[in-house]
Amino acid sequence: MIEKFLYKDRSYSSCIYSAYELMFTNFATIFRKTWLAAFVYSTIMSLSVFFDSWSWMQLVFLVPMVFSISWLGAAVMSLLNDKSLKHNYIYTLQTVLLMTVMMLLVSVIIIMLGTAILLLLGTNKSPESLNTTYFIFMVFFIVLALIAIIPLIYSVMKYLVESKARVWSIFGKAYRNGWRHWGFIMLVFILCAIMISVLYVVIGLPRVVMYLAVQNNAYGLTIGDPSGLPKYFGMLNYIVGVVITFFVCYINVWMFFVMYYVYGRIETRIKTKQKSLDLNETAKTTVYRS
Repeated sequence: MIEKFLYKDRSYSSCIYSAYELMFTNFATIFRKTWLAAFVYSTIMSLSVFFDSWSWMQLVFLVPMVFSISWLGAAVMSLLNDKSLKHNYIYTLQTVLLMTVMMLLVSVIIIMLGTAILLLLGTNKSPESLNTTYFIFMVFFIVLALIAIIPLIYSVMKYLVESKARVWSIFGKAYRNGWRHWGFIMLVFILCAIMISVLYVVIGLPRVVMYLAVQNNAYGLTIGDPSGLPKYFGMLNYIVGVVITFFVCYINVWMFFVMYYVYGRIETRIKTKQKSLDLNETAKTTVYRS
């Protein structure tokens, strides 16, 4: 167990710094326990470079992606709660499966709502006006979905750390407690998102360059130009994708640690408040009896 002081009333900056300190103080241990899972996930995730777009073939890779990311998450959790990899894998896999199904359902619902709005508007408006209206409503629905997802950061982490309740408890009392601390979770999440976005841009530059090369070559082929890419370019693109995804895994591990400390902070606040209520109740009972 690499962290023994989880339950502490930390500020948002302290949560971020504590995650940074935890990551780099124990990096050798973290890397030794997680590199294989991160590598397997990277090799599966990077297979998308062999497809022109997100086709049904890529959906086939969703299953091994779910199992591999669950393996990585379980390996990280084993460092935090001292439970076995098998134990943590069961809870992590259940969580990833539930979140995957939920995201797919939310996506379908948002698309259906957007389509229903277009049908209600009718055909009287111009295509440009319909597209603009559709875009505005889609953004609105996506923002609503993101707002509702924020409390899940706490409830999911609570489920993974404590590993006691059923997976449905993610949407129960813990989710309601997450709503009560929505502002704190959102603030930390936005700050982390800004930081990791910068890292993503820097690390992902080689992948962007190769993607542009593929697109320019595809355009050249449509106008009759010969292919300018070497035969080994596909494999090179895949290897670059694996390396970049591997590094991204450890950026995400740091983000996971931040939310781990956010969970510890909220738990501390909840327990402190409950103790205060219990003391007040005890004091009232004592006064009443006297």
